[in-house]
Amino acid sequence: MVISVLRIRIPILCFHGDNSALVRNCAYNSKFFQDFQVGGFTTPSLHILGKFCDDSQFLHMEAQPMRLWSIHPKYLDPKGLVALWMESLLAQKVLIDETRGYKNHPQLERFTKHPDPISVIGSYLYHVYEEGKRRGYHFQKEKILIAIKQMHIIEVSRGQIFFEFEHLKEKLKTRDPEIYKQLLTIKEIEAHPVFKIVEGKIEQWEKTY
Repeated sequence: MVISVLRIRIPILCFHGDNSALVRNCAYNSKFFQDFQVGGFTTPSLHILGKFCDDSQFLHMEAQPMRLWSIHPKYLDPKGLVALWMESLLAQKVLIDETRGYKNHPQLERFTKHPDPISVIGSYLYHVYEEGKRRGYHFQKEKILIAIKQMHIIEVSRGQIFFEFEHLKEKLKTRDPEIYKQLLTIKEIEAHPVFKIVEGKIEQWEKTY
């Protein structure tokens, strides 16, 4: 029984290739997928379970650069949203000093500069959780240390929003052409709810990323 379960293609373990068919072909309704999708699993868990993923493009989470999107999570494809949930949970661990890596990562700068970084990352995660819930995903809300719905508590430049949106579109050109086409119709780009858009160019922390 265990062996047969481990041979199921799991999106969160196979999400690192650019073949969007991996996402569409996975068994979203299987109990096993839901267990992994909600997980907040640590990198070692992913590393071990990655051995059972039969996709040759699988890469471990730690090999991927962290990105905490400033744009609204509703624009992300399934792969992107699950990755954001996992990376945001990792960011929360960094901010509470539970992991050695990523402490000086540029993506965390705006959180660490806030007087209450744990509350901010909690709010950030909460909105990602809500987007997942809207799509029928099973993210575990209890993984969020401070799950409160705060909005517009950190400023982000319009230039940064535009940069990230263009960056996402480039990714989705090959990863998910259908969503890419949908994004081409967007006229007014919305920020992640914790951010307030102000005029300005690309953020300095992005330039060092």
